[in-house]
Amino acid sequence: MRSFFGIKKDAGLQPSTSSVHRGNNNSRTETANSILKLREGIATQEKRAMEAGKNAMAAIRKETDIERVDELIDDVKEEMEAASEISNALTQPIDPFVTDEDDLLAELEEMIADDALGAPVVKAHRGGSIPNCAD
Repeated sequence: MRSFFGIKKDAGLQPSTSSVHRGNNNSRTETANSILKLREGIATQEKRAMEAGKNAMAAIRKETDIERVDELIDDVKEEMEAASEISNALTQPIDPFVTDEDDLLAELEEMIADDALGAPVVKAHRGGSIPNCAD
């Protein structure tokens, strides 16, 4: 008798190699069957989930009328237009006499150009002395 971890085994109770191979084949078959059952379970759950999704979508579609959706879209567009009008009104200056700076600069440049065109032409004096205005 041999001792394994303090437990004595009878030599006559040793498994034969053929029974070990049968045990391996049985465990492989059991594993394959377990995998097959898991796959079937997964497929069943996927089918149930797809049916639940389809039923939920059908319920939503029944509650939602296309005419009501069109009305809702029109209402949203009207509200957006109203909000845009309000926003434009708020950006207008409060003082009616306030003008845009770009407009003021353009007007100033125009006035300067008009003054330059109407100014008398002055001849340049090329002498060494300054001319007398009384002359």
